[in-house]
Amino acid sequence: MYFELNIQILNKDTYIFIINPIAGSKRIDLNREITDFAAKKQLDYIIENTTYKGNGTEIVSKYLKAGYSKFIAVGGDGTVNEIASKLINTKGELGIIPAGSGNGLARSLGIPMSVKKALECLISSETKKIDVGSINDKPFFCTAGIGFDAHCAHEFASGTHARGLWNYVKIFFKNYFTYPIQNAVFEGKNIAYYTVTFANAPQYGNNAYIAPEAVFDDSLIDCTIIKPHPKWYGVILGYKLFAKKIRTNTFTECLQAAQYNISFEKPTQIHIDGEAEKETLSSYKIKVLPHALNIIYP
Repeated sequence: MYFELNIQILNKDTYIFIINPIAGSKRIDLNREITDFAAKKQLDYIIENTTYKGNGTEIVSKYLKAGYSKFIAVGGDGTVNEIASKLINTKGELGIIPAGSGNGLARSLGIPMSVKKALECLISSETKKIDVGSINDKPFFCTAGIGFDAHCAHEFASGTHARGLWNYVKIFFKNYFTYPIQNAVFEGKNIAYYTVTFANAPQYGNNAYIAPEAVFDDSLIDCTIIKPHPKWYGVILGYKLFAKKIRTNTFTECLQAAQYNISFEKPTQIHIDGEAEKETLSSYKIKVLPHALNIIYP
């Protein structure tokens, strides 16, 4: 009944804020921040809080059918993925209020990390079209990966710890020195790899630039392959990752294409926008969906 009432009294320029209340590690009253801002700016708005994985997609579907078009993801890259997935090739528009651990897409787009500043940015920015990545028809907006990164994402998802960067860092170091080199057939050639990352955006999150030359609207997906390397070299790789210099070493191969194919001897884990994907397959097709998403950013 509440939803039907809102449809009658609110206009189609209403902002639909979809909050993931467990995103990130900072405990901010996001509902209050948005309510105060909307009152100050005299905005029409609705706030929805997700209660389970996939709930964001359902909320978007409900409001899209009712004719609404402005959807604001309040959370991290996983939350963004849930909401944006339903907006591909529609008239719907995505805005982001970053409240996650990494916030890779928001950082790449130049959206401020402060909630207050991100809200100001939201109402002052234009809507533009960006590309969307797809891995076996599942969309990604920042990165999708295979190998060590995917393994860490699965370890992170299966733990009982809290969300947040520090707990991910602990999982990284716990696994880095024991993770074995993997093998695959990539574009018809046998390769050995540590990670294979497909990127629509330049970074994973937290300013870790895995594909520093990635562009949102060039109709291409960047691919960064980190090859077998001495474990001690990981310190240098880490520096290069944050210095936007990951391309400048002999253990990295960087590619750009509209489509890729990769296969394995057995089902292999992947992550999509930093979230562990439950389904494991023995082959993946990655492609770009050019200019498929309307997004609000500076």
